[in-house]
Amino acid sequence: MSKPHLTATTAAVLLALMLGSGTARAAEEVNLSASDQTDLAITIYNQGLAQVRDRRRLVLAKGVSRVHFGGVAAQIQPATTLFEAPGLRLIEQNFDYDLLTPAKLLSKAVGQTVRIYRTHPSTGEDTIEEAMVLAAEGGAILKIGDRIEILSAAGLPGRIVFDKIPPNLRAVPTLSMTLEAVKAFEDEVQLTYLTSGIAWRADYVGQLDKDAKKLNLQAWITLNNRSGVAYNNAELKLVAGDVNRIRDRRQLARAPAGVKTQSLEQAARQEQLGDYHLYTIPERTTIKHNQQKQVALFHAGEVLVSKEYRMYKWGDWGSGPDQFENAEVRIRLENTEKAGLGVPMPQGIMRFYMDDMDGNAQFVGEDRVRNLPVDRGQWFMLGQAFDVTFSHKRTYFDSQCREVAKRLRCTYEVEMEVTLKNARKAAVEVVYLKEFDGKWEMLSDSAKHEKENDRTALWRIEIPADGAVTLSYRYKDGLFD
Repeated sequence: MSKPHLTATTAAVLLALMLGSGTARAAEEVNLSASDQTDLAITIYNQGLAQVRDRRRLVLAKGVSRVHFGGVAAQIQPATTLFEAPGLRLIEQNFDYDLLTPAKLLSKAVGQTVRIYRTHPSTGEDTIEEAMVLAAEGGAILKIGDRIEILSAAGLPGRIVFDKIPPNLRAVPTLSMTLEAVKAFEDEVQLTYLTSGIAWRADYVGQLDKDAKKLNLQAWITLNNRSGVAYNNAELKLVAGDVNRIRDRRQLARAPAGVKTQSLEQAARQEQLGDYHLYTIPERTTIKHNQQKQVALFHAGEVLVSKEYRMYKWGDWGSGPDQFENAEVRIRLENTEKAGLGVPMPQGIMRFYMDDMDGNAQFVGEDRVRNLPVDRGQWFMLGQAFDVTFSHKRTYFDSQCREVAKRLRCTYEVEMEVTLKNARKAAVEVVYLKEFDGKWEMLSDSAKHEKENDRTALWRIEIPADGAVTLSYRYKDGLFD
């Protein structure tokens, strides 16, 4: 049988009954601040979501108390809270996010009397007047004696003194709970909740050697905290992979076991978490509000990589007599133990550097890292090569069309001549690719091609230093049965 739902009204009546049928007394007010904190742990996900576990020491008398759990994240999702306190019964909870500011304090005093302290500019003598706050929208309207004063927000008179802070204004975001203790309580309690506004990403810095065959790779975790609270001396865990979340439209506006690579140093412990990867940072850290900081993930020296110049040909037209294109420069990284790596790499940005003749590292390009598992590889595009170029010239074209199923279908026979040039002082190998529109057949080519996939032919061509190579090929495209 399900338990009956406890409404706010019923809870209030129950409170009065629990406080005693003869003499009613106010529930004890207890404030839990950061000084009561005994432990703090935070797990951050890829989607700007974090799970916070906050443990604090709590002392309560027997009976009903109101406990104010101050300093929670301003972007807390109250419906996700889990309060663990053996021996205590949670009756009600409220998230107080109306934070204390001068303007809000004044607006809450509408209809009340405050004291105004004014200092004489010549004598320095203070005078005190009582004033009733009539309105506080965009400034203040005050009734002082028998006169009404209208003041802008920047022109409030002297110092305004309030007798007390309204109970619904908080200096920090606060989760307020009504708790019942069947006997005196002194123990640790834990509040677990989800919050938005804190995110992490991986950033990679790779320094290539002069031949672009080895990479000194440093992986960092970049944390960005906009959740409205600082996390002091917290245990930090990171989840790589996208967990499923239900989105309310109204809210939208390690080396693994066996790795023996000596050059690999992992700063974070990595483990499998279901179908995700969990990284635990070994040292506790402090993440202040509105702060971006970096912590080390791993370092791998002398990771084996390969470099490639890649050229593409789309369509069946030439580039003109004086037009040329620059080849793409790409780096291939294999995430394997044999290559000197072999750790799961969460998605992020890889930035590449290379030393100049003076030994100073210079930025040479960047590309995005996908979530890269062990034993998988990825190409990274650095940019366009200055000295390796190519141009096209169409030397033959013919088309034959016929109607098939009430549609005009055409087959094209094309011959292309490609000039590949290398102005570097050393020979280079380039990869040239031609993508076709449909079913195709290579009729002839001056260099042997490979079939990369059903729609792409590939040539690997060596170009000598300060030299050029001409590639010609003839094909049929758009074939049909």
